[in-house]
Amino acid sequence: MKPSKIKNRFHREQALLDAISSNAVLINQQGTILVANTAWNEYASQNEGDDSKCGIANNYLEACLNGDDDAKAVLQGITKILAGEASKFEHLYPCHNPSEKRWYIATVTPYPHQNHDIRVLISHNNVTGLIERQRAIEARENRYIKVIDSLIEGMVIQSANGEIETCNQAAAVLLGLSIESIYAQKSLLPTQKLWYIDGSEMPADQFPPLLALASGQQVRDIILGIGADNQPVNWLKINSHPIFDDAENTLPSGIVTTFVSMSKELHQTQQLRELSERFELAVASASIGIWDWRISDNRLIWDDNMYKLYGINPDDFDGVYDEWRQVIHPEDLVEIEQHLQDTLAMGTPFEKDFRVIWPDKSVHILKPFAIVRRDSAGNPERVVGANQDVTQLRLAQQTLKESEQRLQLMIHHLPVGAIYLDGSQLFMNASTETVTGYPQSEITTIEAWFTILFGEQREEIYLQYQQDRTLGFPQTRTYEYRHKKGHLHWLEFNAFLFEDGEAWIITDISERKNAESKLEHLAFFDPVTQLPNRTNFDKVLKETILGAERHQLKFALLLLDVDQFKRINDTYGHPTGDKLLTLFGERLTNRLRESDMVARLGGDEFTILVGDFKNPTELAELARQLINELRQPYRIDSEFEVTVTVSIGISLYPSHAQDAMRLLRNADTAMYLAKAKGRDTYRFYSEELTDAVEHRVSLESQLREAVKAKHFVLHYQPLIDMASGAIYGVEALIRWHKPDGEIISPDFFMAVAEESGLIAPMGEWVLHQACEDMASWVHAGLPIKKIAVNLSTIQIEKSDVASIVLDTLAATHLSAEHLDLEITETTLISQMDKVEAIITQLKQHGIGFSIDDFGTGYSSLTYLKRFSANRIKIDRSFVSNIPLDKNDVQLVSAIINMGHSMNLSVIAEGVETQEQLDILRELGCDSYQGFLKCRPVSAAAIEHILQSELKDITVRN
Repeated sequence: MKPSKIKNRFHREQALLDAISSNAVLINQQGTILVANTAWNEYASQNEGDDSKCGIANNYLEACLNGDDDAKAVLQGITKILAGEASKFEHLYPCHNPSEKRWYIATVTPYPHQNHDIRVLISHNNVTGLIERQRAIEARENRYIKVIDSLIEGMVIQSANGEIETCNQAAAVLLGLSIESIYAQKSLLPTQKLWYIDGSEMPADQFPPLLALASGQQVRDIILGIGADNQPVNWLKINSHPIFDDAENTLPSGIVTTFVSMSKELHQTQQLRELSERFELAVASASIGIWDWRISDNRLIWDDNMYKLYGINPDDFDGVYDEWRQVIHPEDLVEIEQHLQDTLAMGTPFEKDFRVIWPDKSVHILKPFAIVRRDSAGNPERVVGANQDVTQLRLAQQTLKESEQRLQLMIHHLPVGAIYLDGSQLFMNASTETVTGYPQSEITTIEAWFTILFGEQREEIYLQYQQDRTLGFPQTRTYEYRHKKGHLHWLEFNAFLFEDGEAWIITDISERKNAESKLEHLAFFDPVTQLPNRTNFDKVLKETILGAERHQLKFALLLLDVDQFKRINDTYGHPTGDKLLTLFGERLTNRLRESDMVARLGGDEFTILVGDFKNPTELAELARQLINELRQPYRIDSEFEVTVTVSIGISLYPSHAQDAMRLLRNADTAMYLAKAKGRDTYRFYSEELTDAVEHRVSLESQLREAVKAKHFVLHYQPLIDMASGAIYGVEALIRWHKPDGEIISPDFFMAVAEESGLIAPMGEWVLHQACEDMASWVHAGLPIKKIAVNLSTIQIEKSDVASIVLDTLAATHLSAEHLDLEITETTLISQMDKVEAIITQLKQHGIGFSIDDFGTGYSSLTYLKRFSANRIKIDRSFVSNIPLDKNDVQLVSAIINMGHSMNLSVIAEGVETQEQLDILRELGCDSYQGFLKCRPVSAAAIEHILQSELKDITVRN
C-alpha cells in the first residue's frame, strides 16, 4: 500500500477512535499498538501508565503479560479474539489511586482489516459511577426495610422455599396472626379458613403466595376473605410478585406479597360485583358473544365470540354500525332496528331474535341481550350487550313441537321409566308403574310423586330437584325410595327441560347399588372381624391429621399386637384364630367411644385412633384397662376357651410425628418396646413420656392413700395490717406429711390432686382443720380475727360448698365472721353462676370472701361489682418486680385504687423486701403477707407468735 494511503487510513482510524468516549487502542496480531485515542492517553496518565509500554508502537500483549491478575485476564480475552475463538470479551477491574477509587470495564472486540487479518480494538470504560450507584442502592435497601415496617399496607417477603424473611406489623394484623407466629411457621397460610368472593371456601393451595411460589408467575389483585365459620370475614386484596435475581433467571429467588384491606370497598361496591358476576357468567359460555356500541362515533367493539357468531373474519370487519346492518337478514332488518331504537328511547329490553346471513350464505338465528348506558343528562351514549346463537335451539323447539304426539307414544312404550310433566300434572309410562308399583291413578302430581315415594325425605329431595331444575338438570341423581310393596329400592333420576314442559327418565338400580355396597365393604372392611381394614384406616388417619393440623388438635395412635398369636393358629387351627380375632375386635369396639376408631391392619395387629384426650396419663389408663380386659378368656365354643395377652405401642400427634407413616412407625416401635419388656404391657414411643406417666400414676396412687389416711398438715402464713404492723389473720396452706416424716410442698402434688379430683376431699379436710385450729386460738383469747382458706375450682364444680362450709363451722364451733374464703380469678370466671350463688348464700351468714391472684385473669370491674367480695389479693408476680419494673408499680397502684373505689380491702402477696413494703404502704395497700414477715409455719409456731403478740399488747396497755 502506498504511504499516502496508509497515512490516510491511519488518520481515518485515529479519527474513529477519537470519536469514542471511552479510552481505546487498536492492536495488530502481534499486539503492537497501532492507534490510541486521546481518551486512552488521558487514561494512561491518570492511572500512572508508562508511555514506554502503553504508547503507540509498544506491545500491549507484553504489557498485559507483565501486569497483575486483571491484566492477565484481559490478555486471555485478547488471545481468544485474535485466534477467532470469540467475538467479544469483557472484564471488570479496579483501578485505584491514593486519592480516588475507580472501576473500569475492559471490552475487547475484533476490528476488520482489508488484508483479512484480525486486529483487536480494546476500550476501557469508567464505570465508577455505576458501581457507586449500586452501593448506594444497597444502602437504600436497608432504609427500605425500615420503611416496610411503617407501611399501612401489609407486606411479607419469602424466600424461594417459602421461608418468611420479612413481615411488617400491618400484614400480621390483616392476617389475624402475631408477628412471632408468622416467623415461626414455614408457610404464610393463615390458620383460619379462606373464602372466595362468592362465599365458597378457597382451597389452601390457591392462596396467592403459594401459587406464585409454585408457578414463578405474578398473582395480581386477588381478593379473598379470611375468617372462621359463622364469624366476620376480613376481606383482603393480595398481590404476590416473584423476585428474580436477574432477567435471565427463570426461577424466582423469592416472593413479595402485599395485603390491603378490602372489607369496606367490597361493601360499597356490592352492586358492581353482582354486575361483574353476571358478565363473567355470560363470557364463560362459548356460545355467547359480547359487544359494545359506542353511539357517538358509531363504532362497534366485539369480542372473539362475536366474530364466530357472525362467521366473520376479524380482518374483514371494520367495526362500524352500517357494516353490521349489512349482515342482518333483509326481512328482519327494519323490525330489529326499530326494536333497537325503542330500547334507546324508552329503555325497553332489547331481546328480540333476529337472523344473520353468513358469508357462506347460511342463515343463523341470534338472540340479543343489551343494556343502555346513559350520560349525566340521560342521553344514551353506549349500548352493551351479548348475542347468543339459538339456531339449533329454535330448530329443535320446532321439531319437538311437530313431533310431540309421536314422542308421547314412544315414551309410553319405552323400556325405562319415563315421566312427562305439564305444569304440576304428572304423566307416567307403563315402565314407571312397574318400577314404583304405583298406577297412574295414584300419582298424578309432582307433590304426590315426592310424598308417596320418598316419605320423610320428600322435602330434602324436592328442594334438590328444584335447585337442579333451575340449573337445567346438570347431573344424574340417585335416590332411595319405597316401593308400593314396602321394600326400599334405588332409582337413577335424569331430567330434561323443553319449551312446553319437562321429562324425567328413571331406572331402578337397586341391584347395582347392592353390588357396589358389597364391593365397597370388601374394599374398606376386614372380612374376618368386619372392622375397618388397612386401606380404610390409612384414609381416616390422613383425614384426621389434616383436621388436627387445621384446628390445632392432638390425637393418639395405639398399635395393638396379640402376643404369640401364631401359637394359637398353629395349635388350634386358623378357624379358631379367626374366631379369636373376631371376639378380640368386638371387645375393643365395645370398650371404646364412638368417636374412637378401631381397625385391623392385618394378621394379629389392630390399631386405635383416640382423639380429644386431656393428657398422656389418660391414655396410659386406657391402655391398662384394655390390657386387663383383653386378658380375660375368650370362649371359642361351648367347651373351649382361649386366653391371650396384648402388647400396646402409643404414639402422639403432633409431639411424636406429624405424618401418617411416621406415626404408625413410631407406634410400631413403641409396641416392640412393650414386647421387649415382657409383653402384656404398653409403652409410649418416648421412653421419657412412659416414665413420666408411670411416675404420675404412682404419685396419684400414693396421694389417694394419703387422703384416706389424712397424711396432711396445715402450715399458716400471717396476714399483717399495713398501718399497725400487727397480725390480724393467717392463710391456711396444706402440706403432705409422709409416713417417713418428709414434708412435701403442694407444688409437687397439687396438679395431680386437681386432675384426679382428689382436691375435693383434700379441700374439705383443710377447711375442717383450719376452722378447728382457729376456734382453739379464739377460745384461748389470742389476737387473731381471720383465717383464710382457699377453694378450688373442682370443689366449687363438684361439691355443695355452701353446705360443707356451714356444717364445718357448726362442727368446730367457729363464728362465721372469723372465716374468709379465697377464690382465684380463673375460678371466678369459669364457674361464674355457682360462685355467685355460693357468695350470696354464705355472706348472709357473715363469711368473708377474697379474690386471690388478682391481676392474672380478667380483672374486670363488672364481676367485682357482681360478686361483692370483701378483699382482693394482688398476685405475687406483680409484687416481686417492685420497684424494678415501673409498669408493675403502676399496675399495683391501679389495682389498689380500683379496689378502694369499690370499698374493697387490698392485700399484697409475696412481700419479701423492705423496699417492696415501703412502696406498697406509700401506694395505700391495706395489708400484706410474705417472707419479709414470716414464712408459712406450723400451727404450734403460729400459736407461739400470737402469744408473743398478746404479751406485747398487754405490755403496751
